[in-house]
Amino acid sequence: MLDLFGGNRKEQLEELRRYHERLRSVVSDLLSQADEIDQHSRYAGTADSLWAKQLRDACNELVRLGDELPRIEQLLQEKKVKEGRDVILASCRKAEELAKRLRSIRR
Repeated sequence: MLDLFGGNRKEQLEELRRYHERLRSVVSDLLSQADEIDQHSRYAGTADSLWAKQLRDACNELVRLGDELPRIEQLLQEKKVKEGRDVILASCRKAEELAKRLRSIRR
């Protein structure tokens, strides 16, 4: 992934903007999955307190992840390549972790 951020500053910013848009889509999908899981559990009435806490914690982290999106956008507008890249990479790692947690919660 880091090889994709080579090239001049303008190319790096464009690549980071594309990653930002993909991350925005991933976060939206994860929020939809969390909502679907929550709605299904309410309908089925299968949620216990530990399961509900895990889902609530994952949702809270998803909200925090979503809150990073405007920060990333601001960094890219300010042409702060390194800072933008660092936040995008950290956010991608968090999104991957949350996707795994949601799959585990769904089971």
